[in-house]
Amino acid sequence: MRKRRTLRFTVTGKLLSIVVISIGIVITASGFGILQIQKIGQEIQFIAEAEVPLTEAIGHVTTHRLEQTILIEQLARASLLKSLGHSSIDNEKLVQLEGRILSLGNTITKELSEAQEVARKGIAIARTESQAKEFESILAVLEATSREHTSNSLATNQALAQVRYDNALNAGQLLHGIGDEQSTFNTELEKLLFKVQALTETAARAATEHEQDAIRFTVLISLGAAIFAIILAMWLSMAP
Repeated sequence: MRKRRTLRFTVTGKLLSIVVISIGIVITASGFGILQIQKIGQEIQFIAEAEVPLTEAIGHVTTHRLEQTILIEQLARASLLKSLGHSSIDNEKLVQLEGRILSLGNTITKELSEAQEVARKGIAIARTESQAKEFESILAVLEATSREHTSNSLATNQALAQVRYDNALNAGQLLHGIGDEQSTFNTELEKLLFKVQALTETAARAATEHEQDAIRFTVLISLGAAIFAIILAMWLSMAP
């Protein structure tokens, strides 16, 4: 009677051991998988909500500022030619250039504001201190560019006023100076754009690494589970 109880208890204990170990393996695998999925999700969220929108915003600002710089140079050249008496320069062309420059100025102001908001959001949702510092440096450049744009907008309005009063020589000189200053900041924006793209690539690689870690761990836990299953089956088959 005692032998039967001992046998029953031993078999029951072994079965419970198998169940406990199996549950432990499942919990471990699930927990690690969930952790890696969360990391991947955080990287993708940062890319989608911060880096991609910031890349687009800076790209728009850079494109429009380059266009405005070219138009300012054209207006400066046209103003100087008009002051020299060239008949090929008419007032209609100057008015068209002036209107486009002012329109672009308003667009750039709005786009710079949007880019700064995206950078602030990136700082708020940054997962690491290094990401936050990178976005803080990006925000600093955008704020400096915004101040420069505001200053240049005032100078541009003054230059355009000189054009309207047929003071073309002074207008041309002012516009050349504005164009040179804008070119310097345009170069900074281009560098900033490449920097944000590099950050996006880094985040994408990190997400890929998390995925690979999850795959490797899943393979290892599966092999470990198979080995445990064989050992436990042999153990269960052994006489108590």
